[in-house]
Amino acid sequence: MLKVNNVTGLAKVSHVSDGLSNTIAYAEVAGRPVTYEKGKIVAGTPSGAGWANEVQDFTVGNHGTYGPAGCFVNCSNDNEIYGFHSGGANILLGDSSVRYLVESTGSFTVGALATARGGESVTLPD
Repeated sequence: MLKVNNVTGLAKVSHVSDGLSNTIAYAEVAGRPVTYEKGKIVAGTPSGAGWANEVQDFTVGNHGTYGPAGCFVNCSNDNEIYGFHSGGANILLGDSSVRYLVESTGSFTVGALATARGGESVTLPD
């Protein structure tokens, strides 16, 4: 939500046409600077610092051996939603609510939450 692109920089709240409760502002990406996939340390170095990525890029299903087929939360900590919690990771939505995103969350839901202006609306369980 906060980064439009490398040219224009930060987005304004008014640019979030999907609604603040439908858009991720920040997502948990635990374990840096070590690379993790599905709870195990693997070779490689994730981009960004130990706890933050100044570039604010975010990917969905763009990780090593676990591929994009069905794994979108807690798959890899290389710019993806990743936590050491059992079964999911935390996200902060634009409306300032913190939600727990379960590992079984599908590609459409994660992709819709990751975009601020895609025209998608999602319903997350309470």
